[in-house]
Amino acid sequence: MGLAKEPNSDFSDPPRERKKLVLEKRTKPIEAAPAKSSSSSAIFGAAKPVDTAAREREIEDRLAKEREEAESERQREYERKER
Repeated sequence: MGLAKEPNSDFSDPPRERKKLVLEKRTKPIEAAPAKSSSSSAIFGAAKPVDTAAREREIEDRLAKEREEAESERQREYERKER
């Protein structure tokens, strides 16, 4: 990992330098950048937002209905025992 060959070596040797990177000319012309979409949801693909409040209301309504049904069933059972 280190630059030195040995832990006790002198740092008098200059560090090695990389060769200069030689690039060739561009082979394809630069294409015009496509117009940016105004839709910021493009990063999410075709995903749609979830309305959690509506889902919670559905669950609460269902639970309330089940509670009412259970209460009415208990009331009927109580009335049957009274007779």
